[in-house]
Amino acid sequence: MTDTSHNRRQPLILVVDDGMTIRLLVREALEQAGFFVEEVEDGRQALTRFQHLSPDIVLLDVMMPELDGFQTCAALRQMPSGEHIPIVMLTGLEDEGSIHRAYEVGATDFITKPINWVLLGHRVRYLLRASRAFAELRQNEEALRQEVKISTTLAQVGRELTSSLATPVILERLCQLTAAVLGCESSHALLWNSERDVYTPVASWGYSSQQWSTLQNFSAPRPTLIPFLRNLAREEVITQGGTPMQSRIPDSLLVPFGLRSALCLVLRRGNEVIGVQTVGARESSLQFTPQQHRLALGIAQFAALALENARLLEQAESANRLKSDFLATVSHELRTPLQIILGYKDLLLEQTFGPLTTEQIETLRRLERSAQGLLELINNTLQVGRLEAGQLPVDCKEVEVAPLLTELQNEMWDLFQQSGLQLECLADPILPTVNTDPNKLKVVIKNLVGNAVKFTEKGTISVVAQAKGEGVEIAVTDMGTGISTEDLAVIFEAFRQGEQKVLTRRHGGVGLGLYIVRRMLELLGGSVSVESVLGQGSTFRIWLPQQRPSLAMPIPVAA
Repeated sequence: MTDTSHNRRQPLILVVDDGMTIRLLVREALEQAGFFVEEVEDGRQALTRFQHLSPDIVLLDVMMPELDGFQTCAALRQMPSGEHIPIVMLTGLEDEGSIHRAYEVGATDFITKPINWVLLGHRVRYLLRASRAFAELRQNEEALRQEVKISTTLAQVGRELTSSLATPVILERLCQLTAAVLGCESSHALLWNSERDVYTPVASWGYSSQQWSTLQNFSAPRPTLIPFLRNLAREEVITQGGTPMQSRIPDSLLVPFGLRSALCLVLRRGNEVIGVQTVGARESSLQFTPQQHRLALGIAQFAALALENARLLEQAESANRLKSDFLATVSHELRTPLQIILGYKDLLLEQTFGPLTTEQIETLRRLERSAQGLLELINNTLQVGRLEAGQLPVDCKEVEVAPLLTELQNEMWDLFQQSGLQLECLADPILPTVNTDPNKLKVVIKNLVGNAVKFTEKGTISVVAQAKGEGVEIAVTDMGTGISTEDLAVIFEAFRQGEQKVLTRRHGGVGLGLYIVRRMLELLGGSVSVESVLGQGSTFRIWLPQQRPSLAMPIPVAA
């Protein structure tokens, strides 16, 4: 308890000396210098008065009965408010031992007797300035420690919240983190149900299973909360400190959850307020500190970021599903009439309906090539839809690569006859078998070879298989146009090609072949890479493990 009988705008000096004359002289000198002075005659009185006065500085005689100056100084330093206060020893002892002992027990400085009364006021004023400077430094250091602690805590919270893109997981983590970080008993999240126009609990921490089962039936109509929600949207954090006069949180959000003290923070998705996160105490009244308020603001901001990321992912996945469904439907509807057209083309070429002229046959051949190209595009589109929906089954078996390459060479003979290019297939005499799906491996190699044919005007396309690590590498090399550094970064994405300007492309296709290669290799547990020099050609390398990993399962991926 502090004595307020003097004006604390001026420093208060406590003088401790058993000599009345010294005390009077010190008082006179210090009062003339503009200080307030309180005086006591021994150490015990000094300890008692110190607790009541909370002086700014203590002038302490060394030689006193009962408690001497050294003992009194040591006792003052043990008091809560005495740790940093300036203590000046008044001593007639000039031996080094007394000086050392004074500093050892915590003295700030010492003044030898006889005292220079002119310099005393200046000495005290200097020590007070130094004391204030050190006090400000300690305050700044403490503030810095608090900032570091808050920043470190919020960084950990941010990592936890943003590490997931699933809204239910984010809300569960948010409940646990807010209770732990803010030191509260429980936490729960209310989200707005737009169909019913009410706020309902969706996640919690700190409630028993029975309590939570009961609370899940709770709902708060939005119209009754509009004033509170308006304030929350503006302030982001609102606290209720345990007394009715301080409460700005509606009882309807506290009483059903048995909370006596609570802090509410806003839950946003972008700029939209979607809910309220409440953290609090059921058994005791909490006074939330400014540090807790700042932590709550930071948590609210990270929660908004995490929820917005989750919303964007949900939108992307929804758009991706719609796109896949649309592509599958359109492709299916196009393939049926196209197959009918190809069937009639075969009947015409077989001259079922009568003889054809050479010009008519050539026209049907051109129609066949165009229709086959369109059918390949439709089939690729259907494959993409199945890949992204995780509906493409994998039928693995032991496969010898060399015979498979021979089969491919025979199947692609017509393509190379038409293009005028040469196909060269080479396989290492000693190749391990690979546990994979042969049909999908054929699709991968055909897509790579077909892509090479598309971008090569003359020369040879080679397919070379060799053992590499615990698997087999198959390299497809062409002598075509090559790929620019910029395009290398995107060629394995869906609907991307090296030539991005549609109106000026010299080559057909819509950019699905290499995307299918990458996705199918992911299913087979393999990988694909590319090396290319613009104007000289490209080499695509696929690698397959001898044993397909069990984790390589069809997984839908947002395009």
